[in-house]
Amino acid sequence: MRSHRSHNEDIASLLGMLEKGRFISRAQAAKLFGCSEKTVNSLIKELRENGHDIHYSRSLQKYILRNSEKK
Repeated sequence: MRSHRSHNEDIASLLGMLEKGRFISRAQAAKLFGCSEKTVNSLIKELRENGHDIHYSRSLQKYILRNSEKK
């Protein structure tokens, strides 16, 4: 069962993690947010649909946010 966090809070937290370079894996995010990895995939997909350039770096083994306003 999901924790009391709202969808919008999860989106904002995930984006913040990406902006700071602290998002490592779907599994870690799922544990943090109290949801499944599939839900984390959906959150990432939603951020992408909202114009965020998110990619998985195999060399870094984490998701990265490209062209972030914060450089």
